[in-house]
Formats: sequence, C-alpha cells, structure tokens
Amino acid sequence: HHRRKGDHLKFTGHVGENVTLALPLHSSKIDSISLKRHNSPKFVFYCRDGHKTHRGDQDPQFIDRVISSCQLKNNTVLLTLLNATKND
Repeated sequence: HHRRKGDHLKFTGHVGENVTLALPLHSSKIDSISLKRHNSPKFVFYCRDGHKTHRGDQDPQFIDRVISSCQLKNNTVLLTLLNATKND
C-alpha cells in the first residue's frame, strides 16, 4: 500500500459539469488507490486490485457519481466526477 500524507490536489470545474481528474501516482506498483476530501473521513473513491470497493465507506455525496476504470496508465488514474456541485 503506497501512501503519501500531505499530497493535496486541487481541481476546478463548473457546477453541473462532468469533471475528469487525472490523479498522478508516484509508482506503477500500486495495489490500492483512495481519494478523500480533506474534511471528511469517508472516501470519494477507493479502488483495490483494479476493482472499486468499499461502497459502504464512500461519502454519500459521491455514491453513483464517480466513474473510473481503476486502471493505471502512465502512472496516472483517470476519474470522472459526474454532475459537479458547489460542495464537491
């Protein structure tokens, strides 16, 4: 499990748009990927061994609004947030 505390990424988009996020990783040997908001203990997105998991631990605000293949390409994972809101 690779984790770097303090890594913060900021993304911008417009309300109502689908926003694609390119999440750069520091290694190609990753067994899990998680994305959390800085102010919430729940996941925005969690992927392990190439599959989305832990739906019960997902922030309710993001359930059924996050699309990703969980596949690493050029040390980057692409994630799309559907119908962005002001609170995202």
